[in-house]
Amino acid sequence: MAVEFHDHQDGSSHAYFQEWRRLHPGGYFLTFTAKRQVRLHAALCLHVGSVDWTYDQVGHSLTRKRKVCEETEAALLEWAAGAGVIVSRCADCLRGEPAPRIRDFSAPAGRAGVEDDSRQVARPRKNVTRSQDKLTAFSWGYWGWGNAVPQFLAAAAAAEAARGFKPPVFADVRLRRSVRAPGFDGTAFEKAVGQDRYRWFDGLGNARIATHEEGVEIAKPGEANHLLDFILEQAAARRRVVFFCACPTNQLLPCHRHKVTRLLLKVARARNVDLTVVEWPGGEPDCRDVPLDPTQWKQAGGATIPLGMSLPKDGLATLPWGSTVVIRSGTDARAILTGPAFFLKDQWRLPKFEVGDPDDRTGRSLEQSAREFREQYSCNARHS
Repeated sequence: MAVEFHDHQDGSSHAYFQEWRRLHPGGYFLTFTAKRQVRLHAALCLHVGSVDWTYDQVGHSLTRKRKVCEETEAALLEWAAGAGVIVSRCADCLRGEPAPRIRDFSAPAGRAGVEDDSRQVARPRKNVTRSQDKLTAFSWGYWGWGNAVPQFLAAAAAAEAARGFKPPVFADVRLRRSVRAPGFDGTAFEKAVGQDRYRWFDGLGNARIATHEEGVEIAKPGEANHLLDFILEQAAARRRVVFFCACPTNQLLPCHRHKVTRLLLKVARARNVDLTVVEWPGGEPDCRDVPLDPTQWKQAGGATIPLGMSLPKDGLATLPWGSTVVIRSGTDARAILTGPAFFLKDQWRLPKFEVGDPDDRTGRSLEQSAREFREQYSCNARHS
């Protein structure tokens, strides 16, 4: 399935295009050079720079020109024929000249990230296991998103597109849907995502909610089989399932969502299904530099780091739990332990779980804390 990346005003598609390149090193993409003219490149073609260059390093977005991506050259050429565009090939990609996957950004190589500046091209690698070959489901708690469902859905759809999937579908594992959060009360969330992308598994809810008892007791454990069927059904349509309840990720109280995970993996093993379950948005901890203006820097002294009204660049909205960011303003810098951004009071914000050593400008002082955070709050992937 062809995946497209083209900027909104904030250039947020840059990060998702870069992630697609990292996840599909054997793939190909088209760059629109005119309305009906495109150039064909290998995914790792360094004409657009290293796959690790961020928006701020490049100095502009790599998706200001429309990109269309596919796993195979044949599929992409078929798309081009259907779209009626004229394809020219990148001469260096055609020759298949080898190049390193990552070029030192500090090396003198002309203007960084400008198409057709570099003459180095990466040879597409063969027999690479792609992320979509693995069956993955996500666990998620919507706490804090009650008034910002559209913003969450936009970030989730963009992240899945970068990974080669259609927008995610949602499995509601709450016993009841009458809640205070407006976006998740009754059928509100179902209406927001559409009936084809939502299913309610009330049998996987915590039965003790109804009896007001403490602890966790899944109402109908057998429904884990139906949830697995749903995951398999959606995988055939290139969609991944997010099963959710209200509980936030970073809480110590036991959430029934973790028991649902154990039940789901148990039935997957019994049915010989290779399944991974991970806390949304998944991924391994990352470390990012985040420049802030003076006003943002001042506000970052609180419980969150303000990022502005637009969907954050470079995938900060779906940053893996336990990641670190080094916020910078002028000569000031500070390392922060964080996770995916959330939308509150008309702007995106990064949570602040811990602050690194005063002299730490790399995030290394938080590495152990990141590991402990992910273990404590069950953020690591689990497999059947």
